[in-house]
Amino acid sequence: MKKAIEGVQTLPGVQFAGATQELPESFPARVGLEIEGHLSSNPLVAKYIVSPDYFSVMRIAILKGRAFSVHDDAGAPAVAIVNRTFANRFFPNVDPVGARVRTYVEGSSLPDSREIVGIVADVIDYVGQNQSVPQIYVPFFQDPVSTMTLVLRTSGDPSALTAVVRNSIWEVDKGLPIENVKPMMEVLERKGAADRLICGLLGAFAGMAVCLAAIGIYGLVSYLVVLRTPEIGLRMALGAQKGAILRLVITRGLMLAVMGCALGLVIAIPISRVLPIISFESSWQGLLVLATGPVLLIGAALLACCIPARRAMGIDPNVALRYE
Repeated sequence: MKKAIEGVQTLPGVQFAGATQELPESFPARVGLEIEGHLSSNPLVAKYIVSPDYFSVMRIAILKGRAFSVHDDAGAPAVAIVNRTFANRFFPNVDPVGARVRTYVEGSSLPDSREIVGIVADVIDYVGQNQSVPQIYVPFFQDPVSTMTLVLRTSGDPSALTAVVRNSIWEVDKGLPIENVKPMMEVLERKGAADRLICGLLGAFAGMAVCLAAIGIYGLVSYLVVLRTPEIGLRMALGAQKGAILRLVITRGLMLAVMGCALGLVIAIPISRVLPIISFESSWQGLLVLATGPVLLIGAALLACCIPARRAMGIDPNVALRYE
C-alpha cells in the first residue's frame, strides 16, 4: 500500500494521496478507551486507520501537535491523533499532546498503548449525526489492515485520472482489486440516500395520516351537526346569529383535534427519546418538527369543519324544529 500511495502521489494532477480504512460517514468501528494513569469506565471511541497524508486529502485541520509521517512505522513508537471532542471530553483544561492512551478492540484482550501526538478537527461519523463523537486516528503503517480505501485530492476532474491511477497501482501489484471509483460527493450522496428515502416515506405517511384525520373529523362533525339539527334550529329560532352557529360547530371540531394532538404528543415524546430515528443539529429543530404535526392537524381540522359549519348555518329553523 505504501508503494501504491507513493506512485499515485507522483501522478500529474494529484495534489495529495492517502488511504483510510473508513471514510467519513461510514460509522467506523468503536473501541474501548483507557487513559493511562487515570481511572476510566472504558468509554467507546471511533477508530480510524489512516496514512500520513489522509488529513491533507480530506482537509481535516491539524489544531495542535503534528500529523502522521512516513517515519511512524512499525519500528517507531506507537502514536495516535485525536479529534477536538476527544480532547475536550477526556482532557478538560489539560493539553492531551504527550499523554498516553490504551484502546481495546472487541475480541482481543491485548491493549494497544499509544502516545497522542496531535489534535485534529471533528469529522462526522454517520449521516444525521447531531453531535461530535470522540475519534482516534492510528497510522496505517503501525496497524495495517487488509482492506483500505485510497483517497485522492486532485487539481482537476478526478474522473479523468481513473485509468491513470489504476495503471499506477497495478504497476506495484496487478493483483490489487480496484473498484467503486467515484468522487467523494457521490459517496456522501449515496450514504444519505437511505436516510432521504426513509424521510420521504415518513413524510408521505404523515401526509396520508393528516388527510385521513381530516376526513374522519369531517365525517364526525357532519354527524354531530345532523344530531344537533333540532338544537341548532331552536337556537336560530330564538335569535342566534349565523356567526354563533359557525363558532359552535367549528369549536366542537377543533376540540376533538386538540384532544387528539395532546394525546399524540404524550405518546410521541417518550417514544422519540427511546427510539431517536431522526437526529437534529439542535434541540429547537426537534421541537419545531414536533410542533409542525399538531399545527397541520389542527389546520386540516379547521378546513374539515368548514363544510358542516356552513351547512349548519343554512338550516331552516322551521324545518329543524320538525326534524326527528
